[in-house]
Amino acid sequence: MIGIEINANQLTALRKACGEAKKSFAKELAAGINATTKATRTQISKDIRSVVAMKKKDVDAKLKITSKATAQNPVGHVVLEAGRREGLQYYDARQDKRGVSYKIKPGGGRSRVNGSFMGPTPGVLAPKLNGGVFKRAGSTRLPIVKLYGVSAIGAWLKNDFTADTIGFISKGLEKQMERRIKLNVLRANGLVSK
Repeated sequence: MIGIEINANQLTALRKACGEAKKSFAKELAAGINATTKATRTQISKDIRSVVAMKKKDVDAKLKITSKATAQNPVGHVVLEAGRREGLQYYDARQDKRGVSYKIKPGGGRSRVNGSFMGPTPGVLAPKLNGGVFKRAGSTRLPIVKLYGVSAIGAWLKNDFTADTIGFISKGLEKQMERRIKLNVLRANGLVSK
């Protein structure tokens, strides 16, 4: 878990600006934390997709905002689900006469598993296989085994994005606090009504 502290001077300035604007300090603080939490989820997704060729929707499905900040509890959580590796179908898998090719790294070349399949013929997916890539375990027709690439969390951990994420959150939270201080100063001076 990554924890970030808020600059004490910004907290004091926000409290003062909210008091003058007759706005709830706790709600403004929670709004800033929630905006940072949302941006962090987007950044983690981008970081993962910079090293693995998964689609945004597939990576985003693994990232959850499990709690939002409230006036009573100014904490937001983004969780990258742990789990098993993703099936090769998440890596632009394509079946041809020789087997299935796939691409793990963005901008990298394609790899191939000869003899693997996604359906009875190239371009036709077998409904029972749910789009997965399989290969026979031996020389007989059955059993078959599913083939996997890397997991989203595995890509994040292997490339150790922790320091980058901490820096992103710190800067993002600082910007959100500054934005809310300025907004409440404008409110207090009657220059904005929201």
